[in-house]
Amino acid sequence: MKTPTKYLAIGTAVATMIAGGIVATSEAGPHPWGHGPGRGRGPGGPGNHLEHLARELGLTDAQKAQVQPILDAAAPQAKAIREEAHAKMKALMKDTLAKIQPLLTAEQLEDLRVHQRRMERFEAERKARESEAGKK
Repeated sequence: MKTPTKYLAIGTAVATMIAGGIVATSEAGPHPWGHGPGRGRGPGGPGNHLEHLARELGLTDAQKAQVQPILDAAAPQAKAIREEAHAKMKALMKDTLAKIQPLLTAEQLEDLRVHQRRMERFEAERKARESEAGKK
């Protein structure tokens, strides 16, 4: 493997891993509270935490009534933690790419920009899906 190609491969791998970490942070699963892959969409979406727990643990109606306020109270903190982790991962990705870019050729930089645009589109589409799912 040529050295410039090696740098591109390393840079792309690092960027992909970091971007994957962002996605994993926002779509991790299965989660103990019942949200899994596709959080915000379909069976693992918001509002299904209680149903998941009820199904997995065989909760009675009385237990469901007690558990729901606990889940509701924890939701804002969980959201804040996800948002903080997402922001930290984006900062790490930016810093990492800033260190890698000087090692790349002009062609490799363009390839990296194409990759970054693809990841930005992916994230924008994910946010749009989550926003649309939140309206339902």
